Formats: sequence, C-alpha cells, structure tokens
Amino acid sequence: EEDFLNSTAIFSEEKKIITSKNLQGGEVVNIFGGTDINLMQADIQGPIVIDVFQLFAGTKIIVPAHWKVHSKVVSIFGEVDDRRFFQETAKTEKKIIHLKGTSIFGGVTIKSM
Repeated sequence: EEDFLNSTAIFSEEKKIITSKNLQGGEVVNIFGGTDINLMQADIQGPIVIDVFQLFAGTKIIVPAHWKVHSKVVSIFGEVDDRRFFQETAKTEKKIIHLKGTSIFGGVTIKSM
C-alpha cells in the first residue's frame, strides 16, 4: 500500500485502485495511453495535489461524492470534464484534490459513485 500515486502509461493503459488511508498526492503521465484511478477505497487527511501530464491520452478519476476536486489543468485541444452528480451532500473541507498539469489532445474525467 503506497501513500503516493505514481502512474506512467506510454502506448498502454493502467488501471489503479488506491486503498491508502493516508494518500499524499501523486503524478500521472500518459502519452498515447490512459490511466483509470479509483479512489473510492482511499482516504486523505488534508488537501492533496495530483499532477497530470498527458499527450494524446486520457485520465479518469473516480472519487467519493463528498470530496472536493479543484482543477487547474491546462487543456489544449482537450477538456476537463467533471461528471459528478451534484447533490445536497455535505462536502468535507479537508477532503480536497487539486489537479494540476497539462493535457494536450486529451481529457480528464472526474466521476463519483
């Protein structure tokens, strides 16, 4: 069990289920590939940063519904798509993910279950 997410997919695909109860952040690099990250079994103790760099690639992140996600990803011919269903659930102020980085000809999708 690691507390730091590290994923590199070059002409390939990675699927990760993170179970760390003290996730500290991470880095995702995708070039002509993709990464699926499932954080439903993970926990964070405070705000974390996940750095993303992708070229002709995509990243999908599944987070618990009560976590906040702030994106500062720069997209060039791509998008950051927050597909979470917003309901009247109380957001936890300590459970914040800051997405940073660059996406060129690719997309970042954020979902919750």
